[in-house]
Amino acid sequence: MTPKLLILLGIPMLLALLVVALIVIAQVNHRVVGLMHDAAQNRASAGSDNVGWWLESHMGVVRTLAQT
Repeated sequence: MTPKLLILLGIPMLLALLVVALIVIAQVNHRVVGLMHDAAQNRASAGSDNVGWWLESHMGVVRTLAQT
């Protein structure tokens, strides 16, 4: 290939690849932030469910001890 042809095809191709790369990076970052937020919400919900279960079982033990 001649240098002129490389310039005519190479520069637009390089620019197109850069634009596509930027779009992909932006989309991945947007999606990852959403996934991390959802994961944090799920973890917090699971933790609160465990605390609720522990408190209920503990209250049952205290209630049983109080009645005896």
